[in-house]
Amino acid sequence: MDHPDFLIIGAGSAGAVMASRLSEDPSTRVLVLEAGRDTPPGAIPPDIADTFPSSSLNASYFWPGLQAARSTSTPARPYVQARVMGGGSSVMGLWALRGMPSDYDSWAAAGAEGWSWSDVLPVFRRLENDADRDQTQTTAGPYPILRLPREEWQGFVLAVEREASRRGLRFIDDMNETPADGFFAMPLSQDAEGRASSARCYLTRAVRRRSNLAILAETTVTNFRFDGLRACGATIRRGGKTNEIAAREVIVCSGHSMSAH
Repeated sequence: MDHPDFLIIGAGSAGAVMASRLSEDPSTRVLVLEAGRDTPPGAIPPDIADTFPSSSLNASYFWPGLQAARSTSTPARPYVQARVMGGGSSVMGLWALRGMPSDYDSWAAAGAEGWSWSDVLPVFRRLENDADRDQTQTTAGPYPILRLPREEWQGFVLAVEREASRRGLRFIDDMNETPADGFFAMPLSQDAEGRASSARCYLTRAVRRRSNLAILAETTVTNFRFDGLRACGATIRRGGKTNEIAAREVIVCSGHSMSAH
């Protein structure tokens, strides 16, 4: 795709969502680039679909050789950063926890307008399809969430719950809706089909069929093009070849490390 309206760098937890939502407008041309391999519907690797985090053990889903140090006085250690369609959502432990309300409110207080808890809560509810929540009150979103039913809890989990209760820690049915100190079943980003990555939930067959959306996997960005202070394109490398792509707007969604690299 030449000269897209939106050039999205990275198809992870944020990029896959951006690609899906922006391409809803048929008059808008969207190109999304992912440095890692694709995981299209019908060909999702078994270790990514697995509800056990098997994919976290597959080195090919991560950037090789990355290291980081906690401070200038500590040695650098290996640092894992996902490099696969769906990004971190394809390799993490499937926890589907929202952030803490106090964090969002502190960001808003620091000047991040539109990021208070009251601002983001409707967005969380809109994207979630929580199997344990009353969906008659809301429209189910694309992101499935469930919890392991109590009858399937292991004996040690039941023992921990009993001890927590004895010490006055209350049981919380839905930590996402009522965040507080307590004991709760972890909400998980999965359903009967397996792992619910952002790629699986947002880059569906129907979305990928959109004529105004193009997805290039195994494509790295080596540089950005600027018009003054505005990014207007990127230099990409794919299949051993280097190309230039111009875009009306460039959106960087390549993870917290690679976005700031």
